[in-house]
Amino acid sequence: MLKTPSDLAALIRHEVGAFNRYVAGLPAGVRADLSGADLRPAHIEGCNLSNTNLSRCKAEGSVLVRCRLQGFRSEGLEVDDFQKEILDQIFVLWQGAAAWNDFRSIRRPAILAGVDLSGAKLAGADLTEVVLTLARLDGADLSGSTLMKTDLTGASLRGTQFGNANLTFAKFKEASLQEADFSRAHLEFVNLQSADFPGASFEGAKIEGGDWTRGAGPRARFDGATLDGVVLNFADLSGRSFRGARMTGCNFIDTNVSGADFSGAELIECTDFATVQTGAA
Repeated sequence: MLKTPSDLAALIRHEVGAFNRYVAGLPAGVRADLSGADLRPAHIEGCNLSNTNLSRCKAEGSVLVRCRLQGFRSEGLEVDDFQKEILDQIFVLWQGAAAWNDFRSIRRPAILAGVDLSGAKLAGADLTEVVLTLARLDGADLSGSTLMKTDLTGASLRGTQFGNANLTFAKFKEASLQEADFSRAHLEFVNLQSADFPGASFEGAKIEGGDWTRGAGPRARFDGATLDGVVLNFADLSGRSFRGARMTGCNFIDTNVSGADFSGAELIECTDFATVQTGAA
């Protein structure tokens, strides 16, 4: 049985998880209807509002932008003008890379901190210098995209596709990158300090410079990758595969490489690599 806008507003106030389960159980093509509801007192961060009718709804824009908003309806939505601009850009991003690239050719991207774009199809998108700190892009497709100087500090990027992407000067500090795919990507001077990337793939990637200090990536794969001047100090590289990789001038000070596979790899002028292999002090 479909719930009324007032019923759904009450459900959100009671438990966001219950609302999300209701939305997940709706038949294909059926929208949750929150039209005219007042959500300003509700803690709605983390709501899945995909395909939800939010027309004439009242909401705190700073919280609404942190919900998943794929395909939402916003006619007459009452939020402040600054957040309305962000919501407009989120709407464009859900239309795909072509729509976004057309948009940013005439408009400057807003700060999109904390937005939820999990599962978005953005292959080939130009996200240069876009601020996506603390954003959620789990399972998103960013393959072939341009993310030069993009700020993804603290973002959740589990299973995100970055294959063949240009990530020059991108920031992934303290980001969650479990099982992310960076195959054949260009990672030049990237910041992955304290990032978490177990099981991620960097196979065939070109990695030049950058700071990966204290990064944690057990079971990550770097087969056939090129690493030049990368700082890997105090990082956890246990169980990684570097088969056939070429590593030049990389720093391994107090780095954990226990169980890592360097079969066929070339290591040229890498600092302290012999020490970490033997576990010597």
